[in-house]
Amino acid sequence: MGITVGVASLIIVMSVMNGFNESIREKLLLTKPHLILRGSDQQLQQWRSEFLQKQVEAADIVENQDVVIRTVEGLFGGALAKGMETQQLQALFKRLAKNKVGEEGSFLYVEDAANLEAGEVVLGMGLAKNLNVYEGDQIVVIPPEALLLPAGEVPFYARARVKAILQTELQDIDNQSLYYNLEKGLKSLSRSHSRYRELELRLKNLNDVDNYKRIAVSLGAKVDSWQDRDKAMLFALNMEKFIIGTFIGLSTVITAFSILTVLVLLITQKRKDIGILMSMGLSRLSTRWLFIRIGLMLSFLGLGSGLLLGLVVCKSIDKMKLDVLPSIYYDTSIPVAIEWNLLVIALVGGSIIAFLG
Repeated sequence: MGITVGVASLIIVMSVMNGFNESIREKLLLTKPHLILRGSDQQLQQWRSEFLQKQVEAADIVENQDVVIRTVEGLFGGALAKGMETQQLQALFKRLAKNKVGEEGSFLYVEDAANLEAGEVVLGMGLAKNLNVYEGDQIVVIPPEALLLPAGEVPFYARARVKAILQTELQDIDNQSLYYNLEKGLKSLSRSHSRYRELELRLKNLNDVDNYKRIAVSLGAKVDSWQDRDKAMLFALNMEKFIIGTFIGLSTVITAFSILTVLVLLITQKRKDIGILMSMGLSRLSTRWLFIRIGLMLSFLGLGSGLLLGLVVCKSIDKMKLDVLPSIYYDTSIPVAIEWNLLVIALVGGSIIAFLG
């Protein structure tokens, strides 16, 4: 029973943690590019042409700028303004809608939400709540350096209308993002020194990130991959998964040694019966193998039942889609992703421990 519970716990916990890791990674990559290249405007155009020839999924030049937002009610807030082409905005919203990010009835299900005209922007859900802004409201977008102008000099700014509210379920995006049309929007901020351009790449195969990163570095670009930008969070997730898996595995190993205790008690109680068997011709080696087979049978019974129980629970959780977590987490449901390599390692390790025991 101890081995059954231990193996089942290991499979369930590691599958849930693996599911959370995959869910977080998928949501990050819905809104963030796989690679970001930095260079001059001429270099970005040249690199864009070269990578499009390599048949990447998308290669888009975007504008980024830190801005201050002022509402008609006099509320202020900081944001990261991002200028994207219409096609890129449409692709972003389609990815979010396809993965059902956001509530039903939100802008993600409105076809023309990505068709931003001059003076129209999209705000993140958290940013809009902090500023008490709704769809159709007017805001003023101010570059930070405009606030440092000498007295008497009029700061430059841009007026915009909030066309839609963006909900990605990623706090760093929802709480600070402002999207506008690169070709039409916020033209009055073009002389801002805080504005800069980047080339964002989305690859058809995520496993090719390192190869394309090496190509970009060889071209002289400053490159960041999605792993580089979220390195701290990914490291914490992997470390948490490793530590919890290690301790649950150790508890299973300790439980496995209880079989040895059972065998010792069995030998002590059946000492006379063993002596009778040996007097009837059963050799010492045959006696040893008899108890080894008993130990292996108990261990494999525990491993098999634990494996079956763990898989049944994981499949049940995945099928029911339990929506029990508060909204502060990346995912309000409990995701499950069974890692078959882990199952093989658990079975092989348990078999070795059973044999040694």
